Amino acid sequence: MSAVAAAVSATHNSRHATHTSASNWNMTVVKYADGSIYKGNVARNGERVGFGTLRTPIYLYGVLDSNNPSSSIVNWMEYVGEWRDNKPCGLGVAKRYRGDMLAKIVYQGEWANGEPVSES
Repeated sequence: MSAVAAAVSATHNSRHATHTSASNWNMTVVKYADGSIYKGNVARNGERVGFGTLRTPIYLYGVLDSNNPSSSIVNWMEYVGEWRDNKPCGLGVAKRYRGDMLAKIVYQGEWANGEPVSES
C-alpha cells in the first residue's frame, strides 16, 4: 500500500468515532479519536460510501489540544471523492496541506480498493 493510500484509507473503528447524524446516505460528520474528520455519506454500518471528504492530521510535533491550538504543528492529508466499502473508490483527489493552508495535489484520478490506479 502506498503512503498516500495508507493516509487516506485508514480504517477507523466506529466505536472510536462520534457521529453527528445516523441516517443512511445523508451528509454526516464523523470525528475520529486520531483527530481525523470525515464529512460525507455513511452507510448504516458506519462505513464511508458515496461521496465524502476525509481529513487526516499528520502531527509534526506536540499533541492535539483544542484549547491551545499552538501546542502542535499540524499538516494533514485530505481525500475528496468517491467511497465504497470504507475505501476511496472511483474519482478522487488526495492533497497534502501544510499548516499555512498551502496544498499540494498528491494524486488526482481513479481509485480502486483504497489505492490510486496508475495509468499505464
